Amino acid sequence: MSLLALMADKFELEQPDAGAPVGRRVDEGGDDAGLAFSSLELRGDGSPSAEERAREPADDGSPSIASEGKGAFVGLDGPGSGGGAAEDKSSQQETKLLVTFLLMVIVGTANKVFQKLQAIPMYNYPNSLNLLQNFVYVPLCFAYILPVSRFGLLNNAIPAEVTVTSKKPFAVMGLLDCLTCTLLTFASVYLPGSLLILLPQASIPASMILSKRIKGETYAKYQYLGAAVVVAGILVVLEPLMTQRHASEFQCEAYDQDEFCALCEEETTEDGCLSHRTNAGHFESAFGSSFVVRSWTDDADGRVILRSLAESNSSTSQPDMGELCRWMPSTSAQQQSSGSSATTTLIWSIVTILACIPMALSSIYKELALSGSQTDLDPIFLNGWVALFQLMFSFPLSIPAGIAQTPPVAPRDLPQNIWDGIKCYLGMGTIHTGCHPDDKCSEAPLYVNVFLVFNVCFNILIVYILK
Repeated sequence: MSLLALMADKFELEQPDAGAPVGRRVDEGGDDAGLAFSSLELRGDGSPSAEERAREPADDGSPSIASEGKGAFVGLDGPGSGGGAAEDKSSQQETKLLVTFLLMVIVGTANKVFQKLQAIPMYNYPNSLNLLQNFVYVPLCFAYILPVSRFGLLNNAIPAEVTVTSKKPFAVMGLLDCLTCTLLTFASVYLPGSLLILLPQASIPASMILSKRIKGETYAKYQYLGAAVVVAGILVVLEPLMTQRHASEFQCEAYDQDEFCALCEEETTEDGCLSHRTNAGHFESAFGSSFVVRSWTDDADGRVILRSLAESNSSTSQPDMGELCRWMPSTSAQQQSSGSSATTTLIWSIVTILACIPMALSSIYKELALSGSQTDLDPIFLNGWVALFQLMFSFPLSIPAGIAQTPPVAPRDLPQNIWDGIKCYLGMGTIHTGCHPDDKCSEAPLYVNVFLVFNVCFNILIVYILK
């Protein structure tokens, strides 16, 4: 779930009652256990209070034992001293929450950066990425769950009654997380990094709407204003994609898509596009060996004139003088590499926004399950079982996901595509032609593994905060 969405949903501070005494923790019902002792409190018989006695030195001149404790009221042992202990415990919880949130900001940022970096070498294998991301949680989490639950390790962190609880809630969480993970993993392949940061912020208004509908949450006007700002920002970013007012009129296209698609696709100017030629199309000149012969023709009088570059390449489908690429109008181009087109970017942007719905539902369901549970669920125990169901749902979902990827993968070719993705993850490329060859698979082990580490830590931190 988005960091900002967690802040909007979880960090709603209660304002103290104006009539509450100083030092009282304002709780629902006004529990007197939260009332802190005054530093000038006297006992009923007029003798000094326990705190004052704690400040007095011992007879031998050494400081009192009570003064060595942590906190202002460690030396209080009389009736009612639980208020100070409760305040200390509450302060510790707030400190843990703050530290956890700061860690989540750092880890979440790294998680987003490497989510895009891992998708660059694994462009042809989003299904392999998705399955690998879901699988890695299962052995990692159950390597902790099995010994801790069986032998009662870590102060019996996973009690026996927890292990026999119904797994139906975990299955629901796994389904929702599977939908979210699949959509966002595929989107990370086809979207630029800036959109991967901005578009998931749609989870803020989505979580507010769903929380109000399901849990009856209420929000202040400034929170609605913040959600409106997020929506406005997303619309501003998507407007050029929807209108395509910044789309290029021409694009560079290879004559031979299998051999030179990636080479020609990188060019964004006419000169750069037509500069790629075979040896027959180059000659040495006073300007250097990189000077390129352009398209020439003879007129009726025998004079040599320079033809329009766009005209010479759009009027024929055959290479001219060793040309590898041609400068084509976008409307007539073959669009073999549609993964970088504005239309494809718009489609996957909408998919990313829709992914915020199961993301928000999953967080709400986890919060309800954790808050309503009679036992304290270990975060790793929860993540392990959710990951197991998430992996199970990923296999049938990979079939429609393979058809949706670019280029599409038919169901009969899906096992081979997943296996090739595993080999790319290990640094071995198998596709050497086309618009997206596996020429960067050597970078996959580093980027994918670093992403998995940050992703595991990020999800554990989210569960801890939800608790």
